[in-house]
Amino acid sequence: MSFLSPYFLIGLAAVAVPLLVHLLTRDRVRREAFSTLRFFAKVSRKVLRRKRFREMLLLVLRAAVCGLLVLAFARPYLTGREADELGAAADTARVILVDVSASMARQGMAATAAREAAEALASLSPATDVAALITFADVPRVEAPLSSRLDEVRSRLKSLAPGHGGTDVAEAVRKADAVLGGAAARKKEIVLVSDLQRAGWRSFKGDWKLAAGTRLTIRPVAPPATSDNLAIIEADYPASTAMDGLPRTVAVRVANFSVQDRRDVEVALAVAGRKVDMQKVHIRPGESVPVRFRHVFSTAGDNPGAVTVAGADAAPDDNVYYFNTRVIPRIRVAVVSGPPAGVAAATADAARSQDAGFFIERVLAPAPESPFFVKRVATARARPGDLADVQVAILADVKEVPPAVVKALGDLLARGGGILFLPGQQVQADTFGQVFGALAPCKLRGVIRPGSRAGDAPGAVLAKVDFEHPVFEVFQHPHYGDLTIPRFRQFWEVGDSQLSRVLARFDDGKPAVLEREIGGGVSMMLASPVDLRWNNLALRAVFLPYLHQTVRYLAVRSEKRTGYLVGETLPVPEGRKVMDPKGEALSAGSAVAALPGFYAVSGSGPADAFQFAVNRDPAEADPASVAPEEIAAALQGAEAAIAEAGEAAGLLTKDRDKLDQGLWWYLLAGVIGLTAAELFVANRTMRH
Repeated sequence: MSFLSPYFLIGLAAVAVPLLVHLLTRDRVRREAFSTLRFFAKVSRKVLRRKRFREMLLLVLRAAVCGLLVLAFARPYLTGREADELGAAADTARVILVDVSASMARQGMAATAAREAAEALASLSPATDVAALITFADVPRVEAPLSSRLDEVRSRLKSLAPGHGGTDVAEAVRKADAVLGGAAARKKEIVLVSDLQRAGWRSFKGDWKLAAGTRLTIRPVAPPATSDNLAIIEADYPASTAMDGLPRTVAVRVANFSVQDRRDVEVALAVAGRKVDMQKVHIRPGESVPVRFRHVFSTAGDNPGAVTVAGADAAPDDNVYYFNTRVIPRIRVAVVSGPPAGVAAATADAARSQDAGFFIERVLAPAPESPFFVKRVATARARPGDLADVQVAILADVKEVPPAVVKALGDLLARGGGILFLPGQQVQADTFGQVFGALAPCKLRGVIRPGSRAGDAPGAVLAKVDFEHPVFEVFQHPHYGDLTIPRFRQFWEVGDSQLSRVLARFDDGKPAVLEREIGGGVSMMLASPVDLRWNNLALRAVFLPYLHQTVRYLAVRSEKRTGYLVGETLPVPEGRKVMDPKGEALSAGSAVAALPGFYAVSGSGPADAFQFAVNRDPAEADPASVAPEEIAAALQGAEAAIAEAGEAAGLLTKDRDKLDQGLWWYLLAGVIGLTAAELFVANRTMRH
């Protein structure tokens, strides 16, 4: 225990005053023998003992009143260690937040951050203050809890090193605020040591403030002015694809975060540990350039790869981007269809050609070696088992199916598969909405038969197409055909499509191709069937690439995710073993990716094994930062701002900050209680 005004302790000498008064004013007794009172001797001794006891009690009470009164004026308070042990208030409670994200690994920044944190700790005293250490990247971590054992905090500071995770400044400050919320202290402070990356501030939504009375001090750590860094800041690759012999695009964007011109920068593509392509690029200071590779993924299963930027710089870890493309040997497709109602066919071949799924099967599986395995299912004989092992279901002019099949379609979407609706002659708008309303991207209203325009054949054409979508991106190249050639003599007008994305429209502006994400999969619709009575799409060259691209797009969504960022939890099935890039085993329940690279998951056999590609957050390479004033203004309330302004103007002094912990109130309460007890005992004590 310490005292704010220790000089008042001299007044403890006043404790002797009641004793002196007692000694100087006590009664002088003279013994006289009275023969008539000899029978009361025992009674007198008993009364005298009771009187002496009460006098001693009065003496103790009066001395205690004097002592407590002096202690109250001395303003006692508990030291930091005593506050720790007894839960009482300390003078200052300070949480030091240190950024250990990937961006802090640049040359010299880790040492600067450690020095700033040490300086924030140096002004504290273990006798009166408590401190805690929290490190943060994408998530905060308490390295040392709030305590007066400052040496432990210093020891932890010496062992800190930047990791590979992203940055979340707001979540780190929120965690520090929660730690201080459970502390009793006159002053509560958070010291933030970080490079204040703007990318690490993007998660803050302005939905909370620091607790009243908590001060935020920011110590920014800037990268060296001469820092030279090339980095991959964006990447795009096929996470899943079909084995069809077609080249796929692997694209990255390389940025130059320096003041120097970089020429002939080598960017290389490696697949399965083998370098397959290389390009040289020129990047001006502060700019970025795209680099695209075309590669045929011909190996079934996982195809781990990496794009590497050559050259040493301040942060070499962001010069590599890992990816894994999972190749599907054959896409399993279920085509649910039936012959159009009310049409009589002269021959069997004519009947098959009138089947709504005839052209679909011919285009997807013209030969046994096709990348698609097509299963034809008649509407009347459709069963849930027909959809159990497929990745895509195509409903070609299907009016309705049993409820069990509808549930199986929902399960297909839930596990990441795809459904393509091709409504035709048999479909009725009301029935379609009742049966497939929860599975389709939209509802149907009625059939539209557009007329002919001057000089044109009757029918509508596709006029507004999203060529950035995977289904239509191949049509940006002329040799894949012209989407405006097919004529649609009839098509369905759709409704309730607000939750869907329109990928193509007819020339009258009405939606033609729509998609909607449902569960883990995608539901798509072409508002016209593959039927020669409705359109001539099946007879045009664009039909094959359109259908192939659509089925591939729907199928690859059924594959599991292959790419993650550092800090994310990998979905490792129970009973499987996972090895990190260093070859160390992780448990399935806590497989948190801590390092960039490939994580191998074992299976019952080679066919069941797979890999995850893990990368640092590309945003960590961008040195752009947010101003400390912006963070402070966003997190601190008006009360804290007024307090800071007052201190800046000298209105709040150090003496005012150093208020005691209120123990003197308890001492005064004790004085009042003892005084009342003294009066009670004194009134019951005889003077003579």
